[in-house]
Amino acid sequence: MNGIIIIDKPEGWTSHDVCAKLRGQISAYIRNREAAFLQDTNLRNREPNQLQDERIRNSEPNQLQDERIRNSEPNQLQDEQIRNSEALAKQASRKTIRVGHSGTLDPMATGVLPVFIGRATRAAEFCENAEKEYIAGIKTGLVTDTQDVTGNVLSSCDVIITEDELTDILPRFLGEQKQTPPMYSAVKHNGAKLYELARRGVEVERKARDIIIKEIELLEAAPGEATDVTHYPAPGEATDVTHYPAPGAAAASGYLLRVVCSKGTYIRTLCHDIGAALGCGAVMSSLRRTRAGDFAIEKAHKLEEVLGAFSGSSDLPDNILLPIDTVFRGYPAITVSKEDTMRIIHGAQIRMQESESGTHGALVGMQESESGMYGAQIRTPGSETKAKESESGMYRVYSPNGDFLMLAEATGGKLKAVKTFYEPEA
Repeated sequence: MNGIIIIDKPEGWTSHDVCAKLRGQISAYIRNREAAFLQDTNLRNREPNQLQDERIRNSEPNQLQDERIRNSEPNQLQDEQIRNSEALAKQASRKTIRVGHSGTLDPMATGVLPVFIGRATRAAEFCENAEKEYIAGIKTGLVTDTQDVTGNVLSSCDVIITEDELTDILPRFLGEQKQTPPMYSAVKHNGAKLYELARRGVEVERKARDIIIKEIELLEAAPGEATDVTHYPAPGEATDVTHYPAPGAAAASGYLLRVVCSKGTYIRTLCHDIGAALGCGAVMSSLRRTRAGDFAIEKAHKLEEVLGAFSGSSDLPDNILLPIDTVFRGYPAITVSKEDTMRIIHGAQIRMQESESGTHGALVGMQESESGMYGAQIRTPGSETKAKESESGMYRVYSPNGDFLMLAEATGGKLKAVKTFYEPEA
């Protein structure tokens, strides 16, 4: 089983907890599916054998001997096939399905957590650098050791920060900047995670990291106002809604911010730094990730929904498991021949070429060059004037039956694998 599941992570779970729970549930689901398959296979084979035995019993003695001789070899072959299928099923059931995630969320955070299953785990690294969007609660007048409301209070003050004061200071945090990771983080120092040192009362100097805050805005929310908002706007989507609290949560004292940022940005630290700039301190009071790259909260599934889908052995709903190539849908696609599929699997290089007409991404031919490399011809609109453009860039590469083979880079007319996703040969 290979694919991507977009989880709406619940509060109180670590990202690792989510993956561990899914790993166990999916492994059990696969075992159940295998058991059901073997049971169906045995049932299908039982009826023909019963009919065959009946015919043998009704035959004459000399015919009986001939019939047994003729049927002994097929029966032995059938038994061997059953034994092999059972052995393969047992071998597969012993394997642990690979499950990983992209973009860690703290236990108190909720929202989009892309989870990668099987061969899809090879695509997780390509999501790490994707920009993220968050809805964060900020509570002013408080400083804690964790930079959020779960930590020990270091200082507090009675202060009322107006909307205008907060709005005026936000532009300072836009753009490229340095950010020092908090002590309560998974960043490592000499092999130890910072939060492990922090729990022992040890604080070490941390190197500031480059981050980018692409967008930051105040979402007006009255203190204590409850909401049942479940839809968050996509970038550029027109809306007349002025604030987006976390679903089912109260805004509490403070405000809600919408932040679009780069990889490695700590929203807790951003809230802390905003509080320092205001002169009163601030902590993060809530956090909900509404987008990770192209994966938006509208497409996310509750954890209990996914666990329920993987209970028993029934087919999965179509919208649960996304195909691996979803991560790379921004790149053009090409389809190679059956012969060339085998060359790719065995590591052979492919040469890209242009034809003079046709449609984008369609394979029109293969040819072997003098250097021994093979050429994949793709057709693009107006390709007679775009030959040089086709010699470079990233492509999704598919087999004739539609299997996603790899993400490849074309440089100097040569197609080179960046990451392969086909199943290795047994």
